Amino acid sequence: METLKFQILGPSGGPTLVCLHGFLGSDSDWFPFAQEFQRLRPDIQILLPDLPGHGESVSIPPQNITARLCETLEAAQISRAALAGYSLGGRLALAAAIEHPQRFPAFIGISTTAGIENPDERNARCEADAKLARRLREESFESFLRDWWNLPIFESPKKTPADEFLASRLTQNPGALAEVLEAWSPGSLPARWSELRTYPGSALLLAGECDAKYSLLARRMAESFRSAKTEILPACGHRLLEEAPLELARAVVEFLPANFGIGPSTPRR
Repeated sequence: METLKFQILGPSGGPTLVCLHGFLGSDSDWFPFAQEFQRLRPDIQILLPDLPGHGESVSIPPQNITARLCETLEAAQISRAALAGYSLGGRLALAAAIEHPQRFPAFIGISTTAGIENPDERNARCEADAKLARRLREESFESFLRDWWNLPIFESPKKTPADEFLASRLTQNPGALAEVLEAWSPGSLPARWSELRTYPGSALLLAGECDAKYSLLARRMAESFRSAKTEILPACGHRLLEEAPLELARAVVEFLPANFGIGPSTPRR
């Protein structure tokens, strides 16, 4: 099985944090967070994969993502890691953590959910995402991206200009993204709510204060795990990697020592 393309930031051989980006993203979405995180914890390496259909992993199909992620860590000679995911990446990270808790004993979900439970809502979401996939295959990619950027979920006091978003996404392959959207639609991925209680590790759930839907989901998820906490970041929306990288880094740095078996570190100045 072909492994995901990835890069590692920080020292090799030490504790590892693996970070999964969201739909339309790439490993570079995590760079602002990684810069702040490594200033605070220079002893922890960060592994940043490109998910299938995205970035340097554009030719990799979206099937068997958990097994592919585990094999990617094997290729990087990493046996155990804290696992973080943003939005869709959070859904994928959650599945991996539940299925491989010894490999991923700490889960960090950012602007994410454990899935859609209602069958009618699942069917409606599958139909909606199938239409979006057709748009990706048949219409202007730039038009798709502009409409995506204007979705209500991305409204925020810290929202950046659309041109910045377009410039960072137009290099992606719309055909590959259509395949990803069909495979990983929230209507297709299984809901994991009933499995959260079985996860033996610890979880941190983060959301933006202005992202009402995902703030509620973060609190519900935290209540469903055996051991979890919630951080709601003020004056932020859904795109926390862009809007609050320092605040995210501080929250993760505070969470990891007690929940990932690592000691304190003296930060760089």
